Amino acid sequence: MTQASGPVRPAVPGKKILVIAGLADSLVHFRWNLLESLVNQGNTVATAAAKDDPHNGMTGQDVVSRLRLLGIDHHPIPIQRTGNNPLDDLRTLWALIRICRLEKPDIVFAYSAKPIIYGMLAAWLCRVPRRVAMLTGLAFGLADSGQRWTFVQGLARRLFGTTFRLCDALIFHNPDDLATLRQGGLLPDALPVHVVNGSGVDIDHYQPVPLPEGPVTFLMIARLIREKGVAEFLAAARLARKRHPEAQFLLVGPLDPRAGELQEPELRAWEQEGTGQWLGSMTDVRIPLGRTHVFVLPSYHEGTPRTVLEAMAMGRAVITTDTAGCRQTVRVGENGYLVPVRDPEALALAMVKVLDDPQSIPAMGAASRRIAVEHYDARRVSQATAQAILK
Repeated sequence: MTQASGPVRPAVPGKKILVIAGLADSLVHFRWNLLESLVNQGNTVATAAAKDDPHNGMTGQDVVSRLRLLGIDHHPIPIQRTGNNPLDDLRTLWALIRICRLEKPDIVFAYSAKPIIYGMLAAWLCRVPRRVAMLTGLAFGLADSGQRWTFVQGLARRLFGTTFRLCDALIFHNPDDLATLRQGGLLPDALPVHVVNGSGVDIDHYQPVPLPEGPVTFLMIARLIREKGVAEFLAAARLARKRHPEAQFLLVGPLDPRAGELQEPELRAWEQEGTGQWLGSMTDVRIPLGRTHVFVLPSYHEGTPRTVLEAMAMGRAVITTDTAGCRQTVRVGENGYLVPVRDPEALALAMVKVLDDPQSIPAMGAASRRIAVEHYDARRVSQATAQAILK
């Protein structure tokens, strides 16, 4: 196992690399520094991602035009991130086989669940010399919930187990996910694994800004799905305001159209009772972060949460959950606090702790910036990830 630890020298140059993603937006929003690092080392890169997805386009960027700036050709593919129709999945696999035959890559690199499963299988069928997958978090069927596996979870688990045997290397965003899969017996003993510090954060783009005047303001930025802990944030805000009615709460993020997720009436009711504001989806999160004293992410699980890193880089204290991916970003009492998953009362107590001692906020924000610079600089993280891909 290797650990991201600063600049690395370029690995073997001149490779053809196919990068397979779920969301096209993620290629420029989360992987731009990595793609740039691969290209700058003399490699030729092509990408593939979903051509139709309700979450594509949310960053407000023309993905194809951005990728062309690096000389990258992009291939739209039919891939449903959350669907389970076997015919749709066969279309995904066939599309990836055709792209592998067209591009003839030396390396296929895939991240997120379906791109990993079908990307690795397509690369193996096409005899691509090197196949590398990156787990940015534990996908459905991989996280150990402590409960009995359902049939669908068990099937997903077997699919991933088979996929990992087709890989030449696996990259993890935190050590907890690696430990979970090792303990679950899903990783071949001889499979090389690497741990990097998430996707990193552009510490030049996300510069510290002064804390705002006025009452202490808490901000959550996320896709508005249950597993991000949005319901816990809404409930904790209500509880914290009973002790500190002056406190402000902001929520930023897009709704998810899937049944069972949070819907607009629930958020509007939260606003109408005077607890906080939902600002919708924003393309530049620096704007709400500039209005904020403390960033909150009560997520159930993460790889390494990018929003937390952005808040840290901008000098904000953090309250997040004591779970895989999140706990690595916080040094308790130094730059923020950790709370249990699915526990709005504990989250509210952490908020109240900050509200009772607002003089601690500047020092915690400065510590966040220091940790971001020392451990999560996207340039160094991307270089380490590129080295793991190219080895």
